[in-house]
Amino acid sequence: MNDQEYYRPQNVEEQYTYDSFWKAVNPIGQPLIEGQPVVEFLRKSGLEGGILRQIWGLVSSASTLNMTQFYTYMRFVSMFQCNITPLTKEKYLETRSSILRVPQFGDIAICESSQYAIAPDLHMKYHELFAGYDTDNNGYIQGSEAVPILAKSGLDKATLSHVWLLSDIDGDGRLSPKEFCIAFHLILKISKKQCPSPYILPPSLKEF
Repeated sequence: MNDQEYYRPQNVEEQYTYDSFWKAVNPIGQPLIEGQPVVEFLRKSGLEGGILRQIWGLVSSASTLNMTQFYTYMRFVSMFQCNITPLTKEKYLETRSSILRVPQFGDIAICESSQYAIAPDLHMKYHELFAGYDTDNNGYIQGSEAVPILAKSGLDKATLSHVWLLSDIDGDGRLSPKEFCIAFHLILKISKKQCPSPYILPPSLKEF
């Protein structure tokens, strides 16, 4: 395939899902992925090994995948799971503009971005909480101040650290009012609403 033929997600929700899959298989953000972790991830699709190898051959002539090739691989998986066959380049190009259900990968749980949206009443509540915790009135809650607040949720340290990374959007080691709302809301959704911890920040929390 040439660069123009690789798949690009067609809407915000699909982009979020594909980006989440990429983060799940490539947590440290390498430009190329390969090896056993990739194989194990792809097997979660439920496709037979021969079909997985067939798709790989369609999207890459190397032993690695870049992000665009990976997204094209995801599209082929989605085609198969939606009973769109044969898995050929021609069939892929013919159906590339069709809206399909996003591919499923076993226990890799990704909720729709809208499920993480903050309702107006909660938004106000979070800002009130922020004002109460911002004891020096400087408009920020430092990391050292946030730790005991967020730890009250009972979530494990790894999840709390991940929530912090998602919420501290500018990476300055402190939370602004908006970033605090994101962190507090993610913790609520994960600990009380049984939503999975998102791999990346959902679009609904970027735009509120």
